[in-house]
Amino acid sequence: MDAGLRRSGGAAFLCAFWGSFRPFWVGFFCALGVALEYPSAPAAAILLAAALLRHRRGGLRVALGALPWMLVLAQFHWSAFGAPWSTPYGHLENPAFVRDIAPGFMGISWPSWERVYGSLFSPWLGLFFWAPWTALALLAPRWLRRFDLVPAAVIAYYLVFQITHALWRSGWTVGPRYITPVAPFAAISVALLVREAPRLLPILRGLGAAAVAATGLASAVCQGFPLEVINPLREVVGPLLAHGYVPRNLLQLLGVPGLWSALPYFVALAAAIALLLQRSAVAIAIAAALIGIQWAAPPGKERGAVRFLAAQWEPDPPPGARPFTER
Repeated sequence: MDAGLRRSGGAAFLCAFWGSFRPFWVGFFCALGVALEYPSAPAAAILLAAALLRHRRGGLRVALGALPWMLVLAQFHWSAFGAPWSTPYGHLENPAFVRDIAPGFMGISWPSWERVYGSLFSPWLGLFFWAPWTALALLAPRWLRRFDLVPAAVIAYYLVFQITHALWRSGWTVGPRYITPVAPFAAISVALLVREAPRLLPILRGLGAAAVAATGLASAVCQGFPLEVINPLREVVGPLLAHGYVPRNLLQLLGVPGLWSALPYFVALAAAIALLLQRSAVAIAIAAALIGIQWAAPPGKERGAVRFLAAQWEPDPPPGARPFTER
C-alpha cells in the first residue's frame, strides 16, 4: 500500500505539472491516494488546488477522474460500516490502539521535541538519518518559485503530520513509514533544486550514497526493527551480517555459505553507491562523514533484539552462518 501511495502521489504531480495538463488523471491519482490512505487527503488537496490555480481549467475532468475511487471508497464504507460517510476511525476495537490515538483530534496534537527528534534525526527512525538526501528539499524555497514549490508544500504537510501524530513512532520499520509519500515529492523537489543550483549536485550525491548504504544494508537483513532498538545499524544490521545472516537465495541452494551467498546483492549495492559518487571528492567526503556518523551513533544497552530476530530466521542459522550464543 505504501508503494501504491507513493506512486499515486508522484503520478498526480506529473500529470498536473509535467508536460501537458491531464486533469482526468490528476483527479484519478489524487483520489486513489486518498482511497489508499486517508491522511493523504490534505496532500491531494494541495496538488488539486495548485493544478487548478495554474491551469485555470479542467475542474470537471478532475472531478470525473476522482469519481471512480470516490465511489469505491463510499461503497467500502457502506459495506463495512453501514454508511458512505462512516470511516474506520469511528469503529476502532483494539483498546490499546484507541488509547494510543486518543490525544488530540484523530491522533493529531501539538508536536514535542521527542517527536521532532525521533521522526527526523534519531538513529532508530529519523527521516534525515536514513534518507539524508531528503533534507535538501528543505532548501527549495531558497531557489524555487511559484508552482515549482508545490512538492515542497506537500513535503511540509507530511512532516507536520508526522511530528503531530500520536502514532509517530510507526512500529517496526526502517524510517517513518507513515510519511513514505514524501519520497517522490522530495525527489522532484531536489531535482528542480539541482536544476536551479547545479553546485548542490555533489552534496546530493554524497547524501544519496549514505542513504543507499544505510537502507541497503538494513534491507539485506530486516524490514523493521523492534521499538527498543536505539541504533539499528549497530545493534541489528552489523551483528546479523557479521554472523553471516542473509535471506534465502539461489547461491545458498548451490552450497555457497554465509555472506558469500549474498555477494551479487552487495556488488549491486556497491555499484549504486559508486555511480552516485562518480569520483567526486566532495561527494565522497560527505558520504564518508555521514556513514561514520550513522555507525558511530550510540547503541542501546540491550542485545535481545538481534537474538530474537536471528531466532526467527529460516533456517536458524542460515547455511554458513555463526549462530548467536545465549546469554
